[in-house]
Amino acid sequence: MIDILHQPFMTKIANYIKDDFQFLNFIPDEIPEDSLLCTFDVVSLYSNIPHSLGIEAITYWTEKYPGVLPHRIPKDFIIDSICLILNNNYFQFGNLNFKQINGTAMGTNMAPTYATLTLAFFENKL
Repeated sequence: MIDILHQPFMTKIANYIKDDFQFLNFIPDEIPEDSLLCTFDVVSLYSNIPHSLGIEAITYWTEKYPGVLPHRIPKDFIIDSICLILNNNYFQFGNLNFKQINGTAMGTNMAPTYATLTLAFFENKL
C-alpha cells in the first residue's frame, strides 16, 4: 500500500523517465554528433540510504505536494508505516536470522519508489 501511495509522486520528479518507451519519446529523432549519452548507477543503493535521509525525503515530497495523497490518509500514517517497514527488515542466511539495520530491503515493494524519491530529493538539494 505504501508503494501505491508513493507512485504518484514519481510524476513530480522533473527528470524521471518511467521506462524505455518514455525515453525513446523524450530524445530527439536526431542526436547531434557532439552529444554524449550517459547513465549512472548507485552501488548498493537500497542498503545505503540512511533511514533519516529516506524519511526526510518522503516528508519533503508529501509536504511539497500535499494534494497527491488521498485526504483520508494522514502524512503521519505514511511516515510511521515507512518507519515500521525500515525497522523490521528480517532475513535468513543459511540457518541464521538477521535484522537489517541500514537501508531498506531489496525485497520490499516500496524499495524502488522509496529509493527513487530519496535520490530525487537529494538531487533537488544540490
